[in-house]
Amino acid sequence: VINSLPDHFQPGPDFFGIPWIAIIIVFLGISTLGIFLWKTSFGVSFLKTVLKLQNVHDRSTDVQRRAWRSNSRSQEGIKIGLEDLFTSWRYMEAKVRAEVHKVTTKVNSHYQIHGQRKTTEEGKLRMKECEQAEKERQLSDAEENGKLVMKKIRTYKKMFQDMQQLQWRTEDSYRCKVRTFLPRVVGFEKKYYSHA
Repeated sequence: VINSLPDHFQPGPDFFGIPWIAIIIVFLGISTLGIFLWKTSFGVSFLKTVLKLQNVHDRSTDVQRRAWRSNSRSQEGIKIGLEDLFTSWRYMEAKVRAEVHKVTTKVNSHYQIHGQRKTTEEGKLRMKECEQAEKERQLSDAEENGKLVMKKIRTYKKMFQDMQQLQWRTEDSYRCKVRTFLPRVVGFEKKYYSHA
């Protein structure tokens, strides 16, 4: 690498008594270690996010099971389930955004510490495009999750309305039976008490 420089830039066989090969190897080693640590921390934070999403999904399925089991309190269970699901979805969305911001901040500080920010404008532009693409992907994922949650909300709302209609029909049926049965009972009481 040193010998490929033009003659008027030739620095000499060593750098203040240290051979150039040692300097290059140390620089490459530090760069490799930095990239490895960055990838590892990014992978761990991504895995944590995935596990949190799995936990939220497990909680939402548990809420759904509880809502189905409670027969007498099904309407209240559905309302609680929807609120829990929507709250957990918002919580996870905020967590994901915070994790993305945290990882971006760590990457930026890593670059600043190791002096690797001295790239060309083209490299910076590519990096910004990659970051923008990642943010757009995460936003589209969040929109997809939002659509799924809204679909579930609509389904639960329809189930709630159907159960409410069934309850109203049952109450109307009960009232009709009571109305037809009540005159018979009153007539029986008149006959019974008049003979006594």
